[in-house]
Amino acid sequence: MGKICCAVLFLFLVHTAAPAIEAGALPLIPGERYNEPRQRGLDEVMEIPAIDLACPACGHALSVPAVDTLMRKPPYSDEPAPKWRMHALYRDSDLCPYPMPGKVAYQADIVVCPICGFAERLHSFANPVPREAVAWVNRNVTPEFQATLRHLLGQRAAEMTDAEILAFFSAQDAIPDTLRTELYRAYLAATHAPGLDRARAALQAAWATRRVVASRPDGAFLRKHTAAVTAEIGKKLRPESPVSDWLDALRGKLRRLRSARDHLPDAADIATRTLLAGYLDRQGFLDEAETILQEVYQEASERFLRPEQDPLWTQTSTRAGQAHRLNELEAIRRDLEQELFVRLEMIRREREQLAAAALAVRDAFLEGALDGKPDDALFWTYMRGEILRRQGDLPLANEWFKHLLANASPGSVIAAAATRQLELLDLEAGDRVNLLSALGWDGDLFERLRAILARETREASAPGGNVQ
Repeated sequence: MGKICCAVLFLFLVHTAAPAIEAGALPLIPGERYNEPRQRGLDEVMEIPAIDLACPACGHALSVPAVDTLMRKPPYSDEPAPKWRMHALYRDSDLCPYPMPGKVAYQADIVVCPICGFAERLHSFANPVPREAVAWVNRNVTPEFQATLRHLLGQRAAEMTDAEILAFFSAQDAIPDTLRTELYRAYLAATHAPGLDRARAALQAAWATRRVVASRPDGAFLRKHTAAVTAEIGKKLRPESPVSDWLDALRGKLRRLRSARDHLPDAADIATRTLLAGYLDRQGFLDEAETILQEVYQEASERFLRPEQDPLWTQTSTRAGQAHRLNELEAIRRDLEQELFVRLEMIRREREQLAAAALAVRDAFLEGALDGKPDDALFWTYMRGEILRRQGDLPLANEWFKHLLANASPGSVIAAAATRQLELLDLEAGDRVNLLSALGWDGDLFERLRAILARETREASAPGGNVQ
């Protein structure tokens, strides 16, 4: 009954991508928990200068840290990073950033007004917005947004005044990145923003959900055992080691566990598979990650840590002791279900956000936003191929990477990245990627890409071409 209620509440709060834009539904997951920032992280935030802003939708005054985390240029750019930028320890193949250990949780440079829920990039937040955009925020975002903030506080909200709740969420890091990025994505879609802006916003939203799947669990039981598995593998690998190395190590750990036991999964098995799903998601194998998490979720719900599997049960002889242990087992199972449910829903939402990003990149090509910009066109060719690969549209992703290699400079960083993705496609799909796939809109986009690059070649070879 509890799981049915949870699912109903989730469906009420979280809609599919298109209805969420129309109705302003907020991406909140029941029971989702967020860790309090560490003191070291708070000290680092306090060192960053603040910017005073006024919300253009409701006039509320905000003071936010001047931190820039937005992907401004392709990774091969030589442009120096802004002084106040949260540096990533590493990035996934679609540039999803992850924080340095012990630092403040990585956040997109999106500001959300804690009064009305209006969301914009830091450096554009105070710019005037059209009257119809303000009306959309007031009508579709604000009512649910206020309810969402109270839900995030849980039982504490009943003991807090409205002023105390506002003060708590005036700190931008108190608003989860998953919520801030999705609010911004919905706003850009509702106001028909340019394709590239919508593509970046959808990617940031996908990254935020992916970081939840890869995050350290909150529940004490799963947190303890995933930490133990990570520490064991960490004796040979560093946190910044390639994702493929961690995948191999976790698969090896799982094989050893399975070969040593002939009974149902134990805690180390559950923890290893949970970690494995996070790394698979980071690599872009969303279907495999979801399948593993679904299996673990079913085991946690139906079989895992029942009395007959509990190693402490035979040592608990008194009736009172057994009742106490049953309560402990039930609490552990509830925590597991909640942790895994959140991760499953985040993977499903990531698929929707990647689909929105792929469509937005297509729109950008058709809008002419990349005309006359060959480097940017090649970069977004790579990004659309990578997004399609992560969505599971393998033949079409293969076609985009092939077009990139046919036009990029041999030996360039972006050509090397495309080559690596083609290798992954070959491992993942084999002969399936050889199917004819560049149909419909994508055939038009390939023609436009060729035209963009050909125009640049003609201009460079003409008399006086490329005069500075």
